[in-house]
Amino acid sequence: MKKTSPILFIIVLLVMSTSIFSGCSSKSTITAQAVNVNYEHNYVEARVGDVICSQINSFLVTPSEVNLKCVFSSSNPSVASVNVLTGEVTCLKVGTVTIYGHVKKADGSMVSDSFTLFIREKLFFATGFTLQNETKVMLGLYDLNVANPINYEGVNVNVFPIISYDNSEIASYNYETGLITPKSVGTTTVFVTLQLKNEAITKQFIVEVVEKLLYIDIETTFEIDKNKLQYINFQIIDNTQPTGFATGQKVYLEVLVNAHLIDIVQNDFQAILISTKSEAGTVLNKLTYINNTSITQIIGITIK
Repeated sequence: MKKTSPILFIIVLLVMSTSIFSGCSSKSTITAQAVNVNYEHNYVEARVGDVICSQINSFLVTPSEVNLKCVFSSSNPSVASVNVLTGEVTCLKVGTVTIYGHVKKADGSMVSDSFTLFIREKLFFATGFTLQNETKVMLGLYDLNVANPINYEGVNVNVFPIISYDNSEIASYNYETGLITPKSVGTTTVFVTLQLKNEAITKQFIVEVVEKLLYIDIETTFEIDKNKLQYINFQIIDNTQPTGFATGQKVYLEVLVNAHLIDIVQNDFQAILISTKSEAGTVLNKLTYINNTSITQIIGITIK
């Protein structure tokens, strides 16, 4: 039998010893304690019913090769519950909550991080909507009570439309009240875009703002000689009509001051005939037009 050289035996022994210690060194690296932990995001917004998982907000342990158990908790489980072992968060109701992630090191100490979770109400999409007027709305520059309400189809709808204009200098539209606020004379198109569950739909209507929608077009001051007949001419302007004029063109005239200075001889279509007397003075008169709505105009007559 051939004998092994003592020198060769020593070399083999040294090689084996080196391999064993190398394995311990590698194992020591794997079991290194966690140095730091942190969430990818420190603030998250979600809605009732949403689930926050690691794909949305990762919980990172440094160094990454550390293999320690993580535990998770919620500052208010009634607002958002968290799976103690996986860290998955379920949003239960509207509110703000803090979610914590913890890692226990080998020496018994804890390293932790947290993020703030703000939970909004659950989204309820409409299945459709209609506008009271989907063609044209006309109003005067000083009309502040003209509305075009939105009717939502669905229950507890809380997803509301986006409003846009082709000329925002003319008017603005409040989707909550339906009120249209005039800004200047002109025309604009209002676009109402609502996100439904699977699509967005847009409807539109035209807003035309005029100086006045309905008014009595008449001079407000007159000078008339004593003992004279004088016609006072007027027109009832109605911008909602295709012709631009009201269908009725008669007014009621009431003398407010110094009624004894004039007589109303005739009150006719677009004209009032008055007769002044022999005394000079100033007469104030109120003209009233009534047809669905009432409008008035004060005029002054100076008798000289």
